Amino acid sequence: MRDLSLHILDVIENSIRAEASVISVTIEADRARDLLTIRIEDNGTGLKVPPEVAADPFCTTKGGKRVGLGLALLKGAAERAQGTLRIGRSTLGGASVEAAMRLSHVDRSPMGNLAATMASVVVTNPGLDLRVHVGSDGVERSVRSLDVAGELPEAALKRIALGLGKPYSEVAGVVGFYSFFSTVPRGKHLVRVCLGTACAGAAGRGSRPASSGVSPARPGASASSYSATATRATPARSWTGASSKATRTASSRA
Repeated sequence: MRDLSLHILDVIENSIRAEASVISVTIEADRARDLLTIRIEDNGTGLKVPPEVAADPFCTTKGGKRVGLGLALLKGAAERAQGTLRIGRSTLGGASVEAAMRLSHVDRSPMGNLAATMASVVVTNPGLDLRVHVGSDGVERSVRSLDVAGELPEAALKRIALGLGKPYSEVAGVVGFYSFFSTVPRGKHLVRVCLGTACAGAAGRGSRPASSGVSPARPGASASSYSATATRATPARSWTGASSKATRTASSRA
């Protein structure tokens, strides 16, 4: 792996495998001290081996594998730039991986496309609470996936398409396909509205049809205070019932 962003991605994937729901990525560049620090923390199950063993390339907890090169490669990248790798317990309750290296060292690996790397994590893990903190010479920026994931306005889609070198239509198609994305602001809570006949039939059993006064009742609409946004619900029960009926009919005919 040439880019540091890919090393970060590898550690994040380890955290996800360790059942982490919260992952914090901190990147700090201090030119005065000539120091670059990368720290990844999570609230997962933690290390299954001692920290001094975790970076051993011949130690892995992944089933079916005899080697684990992820942390070993990150350690090598840090040491090539006169740095170190520290592995321990995170304040979040899981594991902590911190790589420190000389910022100006000629052998320091480039950061790579950090934004695209973090975006790929959010897209493939929509329920993950990913927190990214980036600091450079005292100027800090922070972003949390749960605060921004879901709302992608047209201007953002155009920037993403430009950064990825993809047509805008392709990026917009992906956003339109996944239900957890939206091109308009969403409320804090989601109200699922069922417009199918199965929901109307189930109204007497406690479910609430769209015409029962739920506000906002139109899928895609949000309350004026953005406290809630309506989304379309799929009447799964009707599909299940139809499938069961078809199965019984086929069996009786056989």
